[in-house]
Amino acid sequence: MNRKLLSLLVASLVSAPAITSADVSISGTMHMSIDSTDDGGTSDSDNSSVSSNFSNIVFSGDEDLGSGMKAVWQVTSVTTLDEQSGDTWATGPSYLGLSGNFGTVIAGKADTPYFTFQSQFDVFDGTLADLATIMGTDAEGNELFRDDYADNFNLTTPNTVAYISPDMGGFTVVGAYVTDWAVPGDEDNNNLDAFSISGTYISGGLMIGAAFERHNHDASLCSNADYWDNDHWSGCTDAVSNDAIQIGASFNAGDTGVGLLWENIDGAAPIDRDAWAAYITQGFGNNTVKVLYTTATQSSLPASGEDLDEASMWAIGLDHALSQRTTVYGMYASLENDDDSERYLGGVDHGDRLGDGGGRDQSGFSLGIVHSF
Repeated sequence: MNRKLLSLLVASLVSAPAITSADVSISGTMHMSIDSTDDGGTSDSDNSSVSSNFSNIVFSGDEDLGSGMKAVWQVTSVTTLDEQSGDTWATGPSYLGLSGNFGTVIAGKADTPYFTFQSQFDVFDGTLADLATIMGTDAEGNELFRDDYADNFNLTTPNTVAYISPDMGGFTVVGAYVTDWAVPGDEDNNNLDAFSISGTYISGGLMIGAAFERHNHDASLCSNADYWDNDHWSGCTDAVSNDAIQIGASFNAGDTGVGLLWENIDGAAPIDRDAWAAYITQGFGNNTVKVLYTTATQSSLPASGEDLDEASMWAIGLDHALSQRTTVYGMYASLENDDDSERYLGGVDHGDRLGDGGGRDQSGFSLGIVHSF
C-alpha cells in the first residue's frame, strides 16, 4: 500500500520480479475503495463513491554492463480503474539510469526524497487518511500556485536527476535536483527549480532519519497567469525560496509499530508553520489495527483579526490480510480545519477528492481492497 517508489528501485536491484519476460519486469498495485464521506459543504455534503487510489502498473528492467554496473529503467503508469479518465503513459515515477557499487543515478520523473521519506510514516497511504492531507502542505492543502506563493512538498517531480547511495552499514542517502518542478513547455528555464535530500539509518526495528527540500520561485512568475489561478499576491515581487524539513523515527518490535514525524515549512509568509504526526500499529494474526494523529500549527499568513489556518486529522483502521499480496480494510478518518485552512481528506493519492474550502470539517468511512503483483 505504500508509495515508496524510489525505495522500490533499490529493492528491485536485489529481488526477483513478479513477472519477467525478455528482461522486462511487470509489477504494480491495484487499490479500490468504497467511501461514505461528508465533505463539510453547506448542502448535499454526504456522498458515497467508488475510488481508485494510485492504482498503477510498473514496467522495469536492467542490463548487466559488466564490472558490477547495470543500466536500470522504470516506467510507471497510474491508472484509474473506476472511470475513463484519459490516463496516459508514464504518469508516475519513470526514469533511466545506472547502478553499481557507487549507488544508483537516475534521470526522469521521480517522487522526491522528501516525499519518499515521509511515506515511510504513512500507515494510511492512498486512503482518506493519507498523511499528505496535513504533512507537506500549507493552508491551501495540496494546491500549487493557487493564492500567494501556495506550495506543497508532496511531489512527484519531472525533470529530475536523483542519486541513491548504497547501504553504508544501515545508513542511506538519497538526493535529487529538479531543473523545473512544475513548469510546462519545451525547455527548462529553472524558474522553479528544487533540491531535495534525505538520510535514514536502520538498525533492527529502529529507523531514524531526516529530509530537507527547497523550492525556488523566480520573481518573473509573479504576473504569469499560467501559475496563479487567482489574483497574485501583491507582495510577489522578488524571488522566493520555500524550505521544508522533516525529522522522524519509527520502531517495530514484533507485531507492534510506532512512529513520530515532525515538520517545519519556512519561506514566503503564507506557508510558515510546524506540523507533526504520530502513529501506532498492532498486529494480531492476519489483522493489523492502525491509529494515526497529525496536526499543523497556525501559519504566519493571517494578520491580526484574520481567520486562522490550523488543521488536525485522526484516523483508525483495521487491515485483514487475505494473502501476502491481497488485503482488505475498513477505516474512519476525521479532519478539522480552521476557517482559513483549505486542506481536504485524501492527500495526493486518494482518487476521489473531497471538496475543499476554508473551514470545512470533513469525515468519512472506507472499505477497501489492495492487491500487489
